[in-house]
Amino acid sequence: MNLSSLTSADLKRITALLSRKEQLAAEIQEIEGELASFGSTPKHSGRTARASAAVSSQSDAGQIAGGRARRGQLKEVILTILKEAGRDGVSIQDISSKAGVKPLNVSAWLAATGKKLGTIEKAGRGVYRLKS
Repeated sequence: MNLSSLTSADLKRITALLSRKEQLAAEIQEIEGELASFGSTPKHSGRTARASAAVSSQSDAGQIAGGRARRGQLKEVILTILKEAGRDGVSIQDISSKAGVKPLNVSAWLAATGKKLGTIEKAGRGVYRLKS
């Protein structure tokens, strides 16, 4: 962005956007405060709200709930997700969000460990399924 080419209209638009951003940030802080009063929102957990919700809502089903997983837990979770997906398979992104782990970790697991199992096949670009 070249500052010398900014017009007064650009400056007004930037000012309006910054003002709106500050208002939204204040609203988010207020909402987080209300949620914290219920004890449901961990501060700075390193996950997005969507990932935290997915993990917490499925933690009873053996999902990885943050921190270091016990040995073999990622395998169980991924195989369960693939089994539920059926013949169509499921994308790495979907596995990642359901399991609560990074997509890169899922991809690495599928390429290394999943390949050795012999029960998982690639159904398309970034999509995997259990062999029939």
